[in-house]
Amino acid sequence: MLTQGSIHRDPRDINRKIQQLRLSYKSARDFVVYTTGGDQPDDPIIQAYIRRLCPYWDLLHPVMAPVEYPPVGDVEVESAADELEASDEEPTNSS
Repeated sequence: MLTQGSIHRDPRDINRKIQQLRLSYKSARDFVVYTTGGDQPDDPIIQAYIRRLCPYWDLLHPVMAPVEYPPVGDVEVESAADELEASDEEPTNSS
């Protein structure tokens, strides 16, 4: 069956592989942050070492890298109490 490409996988094996990928990516990412202080290494020696730590770095980094969102400006939120006061002051049609 293995020669035909039919492989039976156990969910524990799949989970173990995912954990290995996460750990190898984390160790490579920690190395990059420690050595360069940035996100993408420019030095080919560092890139080679990263690929040794995490062979799937080029595939995993765009997916697993932390996302930096742009700063959000001040947002004014009206409280529910302000809305209740405004509705109490409005005239109603009932007598």
